[in-house]
Amino acid sequence: MRTQIGFTLIEAMTVLAIMLLCLAIAAPGLSRLLLAQQLRSHVMTH
Repeated sequence: MRTQIGFTLIEAMTVLAIMLLCLAIAAPGLSRLLLAQQLRSHVMTH
């Protein structure tokens, strides 16, 4: 029996697809959070 070292292409592509899906879901919220933080920073400095 041969032992497997590393990942297959299908496993790597599956993980990449899951990561991209998570990023697509999180991006709008992260963008709003960044904008709110910039606004707070601007208000605090002026």
